[in-house]
Amino acid sequence: MKEIKEKDQEIPIANLKGTKRWVQAKRITNGDSLLKIRNELVEDGYMRIIEKVKLMYQQLDHSTIVFERDYRRDKSQGLFGMHTFITPHFYFNLECRLTFDFIIEYDFYNCPFEDAVSELMLGFPYNKAAIHTPQKPNCTKFHERVLNVQDPIYHIEIKPQTL
Repeated sequence: MKEIKEKDQEIPIANLKGTKRWVQAKRITNGDSLLKIRNELVEDGYMRIIEKVKLMYQQLDHSTIVFERDYRRDKSQGLFGMHTFITPHFYFNLECRLTFDFIIEYDFYNCPFEDAVSELMLGFPYNKAAIHTPQKPNCTKFHERVLNVQDPIYHIEIKPQTL
């Protein structure tokens, strides 16, 4: 029994235990350049899509409250989540899997720009990284529940663009 305890203490996993998974992925994938490049493309593309979706919401004739939270440097939340963006019509979530792959979960519900967003997600790396994940019972109800339980500092109002 003593041998096992001593051997366990030599394993550096304890140092990684509380580290965000995406940080581990960036550190560990140094030897796997394809995974590193793919993850960088997924993360960068995810953020660019959010910026484009925000611009699309500004084109509507009414304000929209969205939930947006960056978990990458948030020590109060889990180790796998990286970023979440939720509207009444669209769910977009970036996380790092146990395999160190960055993936995007998404869903639409009566989204006025579903076709435009879907087009943004065509091709590599989204064909490998984007997973349709239906929200129960739909994005609108899920959005309402999230706004009810999450801190208001993560509620953002997107107002119509005025000239």
